[in-house]
Amino acid sequence: MFRSLEGPVGIILLLIIVAIFAGPKLPGAAKGLAESIKIFRKEVKSDDKSNTPKPDAPAKSDSQDENSNKN
Repeated sequence: MFRSLEGPVGIILLLIIVAIFAGPKLPGAAKGLAESIKIFRKEVKSDDKSNTPKPDAPAKSDSQDENSNKN
């Protein structure tokens, strides 16, 4: 009975049905998704800036220097 709905025909029919019933809601969903992506990118950039090590930081800790002087 539904063998004719397999493959590309079924996908096209599904897209048409979604466009008919969910069409008015799609722009709002797309806007919400875009805003979420912008917020996520902003947070990732601010997190990267706060976690970057300073170039003036010493490479070795004091305990490593004391151990190397004992040998």
